[in-house]
Amino acid sequence: MQITSAPFAIFIAAALILHYALPSRFRWVILLAASLYFYACWNVIYVPLLLSATALDYVFAKAISSTPFQSRKKRWLILSLSLNLFILFLFKYFSFSASSLNALFEGFNIALRIPFFHLLMPLGISFFTFKKMSYVIDVFKRKIGPEAHFGRFAVYVTFFPAIAAGPIDRAGIFLPQIQRGRPFEEGDFTAGCKLLLWGFFKKFVIAERIAALVTPVFSQPQEHTGLTLLMAVYLYSFQIFCDFSGYTDIALGIGRLFGLRLTQNFNLPYFANSIADFWRRWHITFTTWMRDYVFLPLSFSLSRKFKKNKVLLIRTDHLIYILAISFTWFLVGLWHGAGWTFIAWGLLHAAYLVVSVLTRKSRKRAWKKLVRNKTWRKKFQWISVFITFHLVTFAWIFFRANSLSDAILIIKNILLNIRLNTADIQLDHSQVFVVLGGILFLLAAQFIHSRINLHTILERQPVYVRWALYYVFIFAIFFFGRFETMEFIYFQF
Repeated sequence: MQITSAPFAIFIAAALILHYALPSRFRWVILLAASLYFYACWNVIYVPLLLSATALDYVFAKAISSTPFQSRKKRWLILSLSLNLFILFLFKYFSFSASSLNALFEGFNIALRIPFFHLLMPLGISFFTFKKMSYVIDVFKRKIGPEAHFGRFAVYVTFFPAIAAGPIDRAGIFLPQIQRGRPFEEGDFTAGCKLLLWGFFKKFVIAERIAALVTPVFSQPQEHTGLTLLMAVYLYSFQIFCDFSGYTDIALGIGRLFGLRLTQNFNLPYFANSIADFWRRWHITFTTWMRDYVFLPLSFSLSRKFKKNKVLLIRTDHLIYILAISFTWFLVGLWHGAGWTFIAWGLLHAAYLVVSVLTRKSRKRAWKKLVRNKTWRKKFQWISVFITFHLVTFAWIFFRANSLSDAILIIKNILLNIRLNTADIQLDHSQVFVVLGGILFLLAAQFIHSRINLHTILERQPVYVRWALYYVFIFAIFFFGRFETMEFIYFQF
């Protein structure tokens, strides 16, 4: 059942009626039943796996909390994390690891082969695994107490709008909302509907229209010249943003319909003025997860090992950052997909961040000398935004390419074969008009929102103005939208 399909709309309507018809203390039943039904519609055979994995972490968290011995707490934590990572590895990374090792053995003429088998990856396995891991770690660190009610904990793990592609909510934020329960509020309902409209607009009017132009180019990059490839790369930056943030808006909107506030996942990322700033704005719940549970613990662990001021002529704090950020971003790339293109994409962002840290002082000095007037300095911040966008866009080549060889070919042709061949691509002028109009509208809305809260302005308008705008959006979605593909890019992760 696609989240953007008519059957899903009927499913949501039925779930909402049942949800608000029950007393607040029983609403978790509807949320859990709806989540499991939604998951079963994708693949019913993995529902037992999802429930079993959820039950195990529920038990592990209770065991961690109940034992007074720190050594036992650590054993329960290690067991929980090991089982979660094993399940994730088995379904998502075993095939990639086996094929990579077999290729390595063959290259060195080693007569050893790892048996190869492919398992269908459960929907949202990366997302619900990270949720469960953060919950157990937070219980271990005593940031939160263990959830006593298994049903409510299962809702946290399986909540259907977020299980496929996030956001990765923390238990300490989500569970209290389930425990309290909220009556039906018109404000939540209208806010949810507005988020749904905006998400559908980004998905169908912009992302899907761009996909029709971009997919043929990336599928056969050798058939296209540099200028066509360059246009496809630029367009993909907006496709993935509108596809992923559009899904997040839909998920947040559905959550609001049920009186639940999921964590915001995007904050104008293409207005970031550095790579670090970009990752504070893009896929926020995932990057904060990696920061809190990988980068910071690893940095603290390395800082205890390195006692000298310099190691191999490198400042210790810089070396710790290089090692920690490289490992973290290796995992970030691997999390997104079992492929060398994703690993290259992750390591490229690690390189961006390392260079940024190592050159921070010299760049600040140069910036102050170059632009002495503070007023002009603020205006020139847009240069940083421009550079950041292009660094991110360049990295998307590796993320989108079907292979490393395709990525290198695309870069090579953009740099060395920039001419445009009119036979290169057949453009539908009306489609190009919709795409460019949608992107310009998106950028204008985000630029204005970065300075003035558009939600507040909208709420101040008369009812007829607001509803006129809503009808315009609905008309735009049905008239300009492309509905051939219903899936979202991040569903594969």
